[in-house]
Amino acid sequence: MPRNRLPYMDFYVDDFLADTDSLSDAATGFWIRLLCHLWRCPNRGQAAHSMVVWGQIGRVATDRARRHFDELEHNEICDISREGVGPNENLTVVSRRMVRDEIARNDNNLRQRKFYHTHKPNGNLTSFKHEYNGQPNHDLTPNLTLIQQKPNNDTTAAEAEASSTDRLSTEESPVGLPDGKPGQDSDRFTGTDYSQSKPLLIESYEDIAAIQDPIVAAISLTQETSKRSWGFWVKVLNQARASHHNGQAERLFRECLAETFGEMRQGEIKNPGAVFNNKLKRTFNLT
Repeated sequence: MPRNRLPYMDFYVDDFLADTDSLSDAATGFWIRLLCHLWRCPNRGQAAHSMVVWGQIGRVATDRARRHFDELEHNEICDISREGVGPNENLTVVSRRMVRDEIARNDNNLRQRKFYHTHKPNGNLTSFKHEYNGQPNHDLTPNLTLIQQKPNNDTTAAEAEASSTDRLSTEESPVGLPDGKPGQDSDRFTGTDYSQSKPLLIESYEDIAAIQDPIVAAISLTQETSKRSWGFWVKVLNQARASHHNGQAERLFRECLAETFGEMRQGEIKNPGAVFNNKLKRTFNLT
């Protein structure tokens, strides 16, 4: 599957019904086929073909395709540019909503990548390869051990905390490469401080997969930034990684995120953090 090919597309039901209310049933079906074609195009949301090819895409004769395009243009369903006349007529069709969403999606992915690489938690990171959804990925989650320093008579609590944070940015524990066995790298998230992690924008399932650190993905989806929340997720992942094959625990963790996001989009939940935690407890049999 090409990198920009998604197996689904955003379908805004209310907007579609409102836009096509004045179209004939035949033109509505023709437009649906055009939307599917525009979604699959390399330059998502726009394409240029001859009238004959457009008719083939819409599964109608050329003359009928021309009438459908006239109807779409009259009702301002899409932007249409025409070149030539007769059998040599070429049309460029643009779905304004699809192009706008694609630009926003690409901008969001770029912003997340730039943010992640400029705000790496705890300084230097250890990277290793793994696969997620069949695509090779580089997980940059650190494996650091936080050495708590107790304040003495000459050291304040704030100074001790700052000293610990300084060590996090310079010290790194060695991490073995995963071999797929249960228990391998089971304390991978131990010592990672997510207190300064800022939630990233999540507008689609693709955005969840694009965030390489699963804890940051959970923070971004639930908007829960307290140590009580992310500390629980770290504990869940570490316990699960000790008993599951490498990668399976994170995959199940992300599936819970995706299910929660789906319910959020449908407006079924008001407290995503609580819903997500309950899904984790059921998935990993936690009490």
